[in-house]
Formats: sequence, structure tokens, C-alpha cells
Amino acid sequence: MKLLALPFILLFLNFNLISQHLMSPPNASRKEVKLIKSILKDYVNDEEALLIYNPYAPLYFGIYGITYQYTPNMCLISISASIADRDKRYYVILHELGHVLDIFYGDLSEYPPMWKGKRMDHTLDWNERPWEIHADEWANRLWKKYLPGDPPPNDLFDNVSFPHDCIFQRWGSIKFKSE
Repeated sequence: MKLLALPFILLFLNFNLISQHLMSPPNASRKEVKLIKSILKDYVNDEEALLIYNPYAPLYFGIYGITYQYTPNMCLISISASIADRDKRYYVILHELGHVLDIFYGDLSEYPPMWKGKRMDHTLDWNERPWEIHADEWANRLWKKYLPGDPPPNDLFDNVSFPHDCIFQRWGSIKFKSE
């Protein structure tokens, strides 16, 4: 009897022995999860890699996505719940995946905050930060490979003004200057 039960048990187990791992909540969009899994499979050659995907984060106004690095091969992507436009949402996901790929390839590090071996300069304007420029390049490249049509115009930060003068001390955390 135990011998007969073993094949049925094995059928219901999820074997990701030679693949990257993705954790997402059950209410995450299946299309988004499938897109992320495809990109990890094609670009990340590390079976120990873990990506946690938070598709509906209550992020600060004007922040559409954030990527945190917890260990060299474990990251969290949080996407703002406020993005209603599907194409912009996909673009933000691809942009954040660009950061993840840069982390897994060793170009980007949060501890310490480094870009291509040099300390990050967080005094640069957002559109001048080389790690953000590269994440947009990843997003455009990944869009052309995985999604139909052209990516939306990269205007996510147009008409966004922060209510305080803020700077990013390390990517992913905000520190406000005293008023």
C-alpha cells in the first residue's frame, strides 16, 4: 500500500531542483508571475537564487517599484499597488528585474552600495544614476523579448514631485533632509 502511495505523493510535490525560486502571494497575477519565472529561468544560472515578489506594496507616492538585496542570491521586488496601467506595471516589473539581474551578475550590490565596483553616488539625479539607466536598458531589452509591441514611454517619474526634499541614502531606503 505504501509503495502505491509514493507515486501519487511525488506527483503533487513541486520539484524545483534545478531552477531558480520565486515566492509570490497567491493573489499575484499569473501573467506577471509567469513573466518573472521565464526571465529568471533564461537569465539566472543559479539554482540557489531566490526572488520574493510583492505585487501590491503600499509604496511611497512616486515610487513605483523597489528592489532589496538580502543576501548575494536573495532579493525582494515590491511593486506599487497604485499602478493601474498594465503596460506601465509590466515595465516597472522589468525595470526591477533589471536590478535583480545586475545583482545576480555582480554589477550591483546593496551591502555595501556599489555599482560596478564603485561606491554609489546618491546625489545624482534619478535619470543620471547609472544603475537606474541600466535597469531601464534591461526593461527595454526584456520587453522586446517577452512582450508584444513597444514598451510604454519611460515617463513614470514625469510630473512627480516629492513633498519633501529627500535623498536615497542606499537604494531602497529614503532619508528626509531636515526641513
